Amino acid sequence: MATITVALLISCALALLGSCGPPTLSQKIDMYLWEKYDALTFSGSVLVALDGKIILRKGYGMADHERGLLNTPETKHRICSISKVFTSLAIMTLCEQGLVTLEDTVDRFYNGFPNGESITLRHLMDHTSGLYDIHNEDPAFDQVARHAKSLDELIATFRDKPLKWIPGSAYGYSNSGYILLAGIIEKAAGKSYGDYLREALFEPLDMYSSGDYRNQHVEDLAIAYIVRGDRPVKTDDYHWSNFTGSGSLYSTVDDLYRLHQGLMSEKVVSRESLGKAGNFLAAFGHLPGLSSGMVRFPSQDLVVILLGNFNDTVEGMCHEIAKMALTHGAKAPEPHVLEQYAGTYETPRGETIVIELRKGRLVASMSGTSSQELLAIGPGPEGSFLMGNVIVRFIEAEDGTMEIQMPDFEGTPTGSLGAIRVDR
Repeated sequence: MATITVALLISCALALLGSCGPPTLSQKIDMYLWEKYDALTFSGSVLVALDGKIILRKGYGMADHERGLLNTPETKHRICSISKVFTSLAIMTLCEQGLVTLEDTVDRFYNGFPNGESITLRHLMDHTSGLYDIHNEDPAFDQVARHAKSLDELIATFRDKPLKWIPGSAYGYSNSGYILLAGIIEKAAGKSYGDYLREALFEPLDMYSSGDYRNQHVEDLAIAYIVRGDRPVKTDDYHWSNFTGSGSLYSTVDDLYRLHQGLMSEKVVSRESLGKAGNFLAAFGHLPGLSSGMVRFPSQDLVVILLGNFNDTVEGMCHEIAKMALTHGAKAPEPHVLEQYAGTYETPRGETIVIELRKGRLVASMSGTSSQELLAIGPGPEGSFLMGNVIVRFIEAEDGTMEIQMPDFEGTPTGSLGAIRVDR
């Protein structure tokens, strides 16, 4: 660690001296990640791209301490729950082929499945099925997950558990729903989950460093570590068949960037299908010693990908890097420009958002949440800001009414319209 830290300080100092000016976006992100590495909170691979250009593509720390292998952009990582993105995409490709619909019920594929007539594929994808979550609710899962299971055996561990609510009536994160989706993919496609993903997604997207992990030997696969004191300790005892559909895939930052590009260009699914699946704006995964994150802002063609092999989660880091990228070099509008956006807005769900101008800054308040400053973002349409982790855009409608829109949610069930001004 000390050797790398010294090298970091020297390289950062030289980079700043050589630039003869403020740090570039790439340098800012790089310094931020080295700080996280030095604090023992990150080790892994990173790719950040904006407007079709790669800003940073780099590895930090060790992929395998015993063998002395560094993390690089080519290092393969278990991506944990980002696997759910691929499971959802696979379902959407089957929808486009006419083999399934999101309104199909589970009993079409699993005859006799308890409550299968009332659970739809949409419920499974949206985490509204009410299924018992075998990963997080079974106290014995940590032990039983160390042994290989077929997909049918895995589904059998939760199929007879009572539903927690009527399907579609509430939200609750469920890995079991995605395990069941993997089984439905196999039945609809007539081939294994891994084989279908390879044919329908990985090969069309040129993702040749990605696959379904079954504890087989995979070249350049990062080892999972937790930190005890100041030392990394290996921790990887699961059999990954226990995560089929919900977290069993491995990939690289390069391959996940190819996924982003493919989604932008409609290479594997149409924009309409992508919208029905929620546009995949953010996905994160975490298991002991592993952490993954992918944040997308399609309206800016921005993607931030972090794949880590330390125990700390990378969700906050992804959002912080996205904020750096979106606000880098941005100039805040003059107060008289900001003033036109201040007011009271109402969302389609009847929620009230109050936008205030405070000391030359726009601040948004919503009942039950803390206030958030709206940050001006870089090149883009006038009236665009970052509010929390969402890009919002103020647009004046033809009738003069001011609207808040969320361009990255266009085509999704949520919709792009955030709120309409109601105080004028």
